[in-house]
Amino acid sequence: MRAGRWPGRDWLFVTAFIALLLLTRLPFMAEYLYEWDSIQFALGLEEYNVPLHHPHPPGYPFYILAARAVNLLLRDAADALSALSLVFSCCTIVAVYALGRELAGRQTAITASIVLFFAPVFWLYGEISTIYAAEGMWSALVAFACYRAAKGGAGWAVISAVLLGVAGGFRANIILFLLPLWLYCVLRGGRGRGMLVPLLALILSVLSWLLPLLLLFGRDYMDASRLLYGYSNITSVFTDPAGLWLTNAAKAVLYTFYGFGPLCCILLLCLLASALAGGKRRELPLPFFLWWILPPFCYYFLLHIKKPGYTLTYVPGLALLLALLFCRLPSRRRSPALLTALAASLALNMAMLFPPRRGGIAMALATGRGRFSLRRLEDKGGAMEAIVLLRERGMDRRTAVLSLNNGYTKFASYYLPECRVYHSDFVRLKPVVVYHGRKVVAASDNGVIALIPEIDEIAVIGPTESMAFDDPGIKSEEICSEPPVTVFRLSPRFREVVYGQDGPDGGRREVVIRRECGL
Repeated sequence: MRAGRWPGRDWLFVTAFIALLLLTRLPFMAEYLYEWDSIQFALGLEEYNVPLHHPHPPGYPFYILAARAVNLLLRDAADALSALSLVFSCCTIVAVYALGRELAGRQTAITASIVLFFAPVFWLYGEISTIYAAEGMWSALVAFACYRAAKGGAGWAVISAVLLGVAGGFRANIILFLLPLWLYCVLRGGRGRGMLVPLLALILSVLSWLLPLLLLFGRDYMDASRLLYGYSNITSVFTDPAGLWLTNAAKAVLYTFYGFGPLCCILLLCLLASALAGGKRRELPLPFFLWWILPPFCYYFLLHIKKPGYTLTYVPGLALLLALLFCRLPSRRRSPALLTALAASLALNMAMLFPPRRGGIAMALATGRGRFSLRRLEDKGGAMEAIVLLRERGMDRRTAVLSLNNGYTKFASYYLPECRVYHSDFVRLKPVVVYHGRKVVAASDNGVIALIPEIDEIAVIGPTESMAFDDPGIKSEEICSEPPVTVFRLSPRFREVVYGQDGPDGGRREVVIRRECGL
């Protein structure tokens, strides 16, 4: 093979994959920011301040720089972040093709690219405004460089070290997850000699993004990072051995099964078992794949996983391993039944991406550019649809938005900057947090919301059954049922409304909304 310059046929295949990826993703790109993290990244484009979670720690400095560069052209944060995900997806395909060709030739490269192309998690996160497409790209790119380093390629130990360090500037956990693979490959390629220069290159490349953050924000950066770590640590088997950890472990398995594709996972396990049973272990670079896939999966399984997108750290590796096992079979054993199984696996992935009707098993659903093209397990479409409805009503500073769900507050504060958005959620934040102009302007522990005099309507996102107005002349209009969104038009006699909510301690707590001069 395989190392060296590619012939024209390889470039033709790569170009075809990129063209197909653009044709199948561009028509369904999400028009709006997708989730809480997306709002944080968008805020980081306006004002980079990690202690304020613009964006949240560890700060993603290189990702924000890349997004700002794209935003100079598109002038829209949602479009810029989604376009960046598409670019990263194209680069992932190139890296996977290149590594497949290094491993076993063109046939493996093509098969791996096809398998990854149809992986539900890869498809979904290539269309929306999140970081995980970048994680998939850097994982595949670092793995390629590590494999070349393991083969003793001149300079690849240093190149892989630089790539690993720079990847941390996009998503810092990549360093933790791929460090075992990097150490294995560099030690194998150099047999333990000459580690000083690669290690120095790794340290300097990490400092290239970490040192500026420490100089900019100092202790505030460390405090914010420590707070986020505490939140992620609540699902760890070491801190919660009998409770949330079991749910977290089940998610790690489900998201892998769900994101790579159910039949693809089964086919991979069957081919791997057959290869090991047939004594083919020495013919396969299994240690390379184990050091790539197992560290992130074990972390997700034992400590913390929140979204299917996390699995993009190792889904490219799963695609390559499946392709390698499939293509290593002798031609006589690649029976029509096995080819049918591979085709059925990819067809099921497409069914999960574009089901005939909305269903819980479907990761995503085509809904048109007006909202979202795809939905994942935790459906974000409802939150955005509610905010869009409020936005289309032309709401301004005369409208107070009361969000009773933490998942809706950030959307409302970002897309309704003229309104004051009052967050009331006793579970995660203070009883009342006030946003205006996309920033937190006040917070209250006593559960009292003081409306400015100009307010003449309250838009409530969430159930309103327990709201008690002292003014019977108030008019209400439900503009959305899922999630419930109700607009209350206030009469001049309005003075107060009480909203009751169960607190985390099981006790009943109340928020009081008063018309008076104040926040």
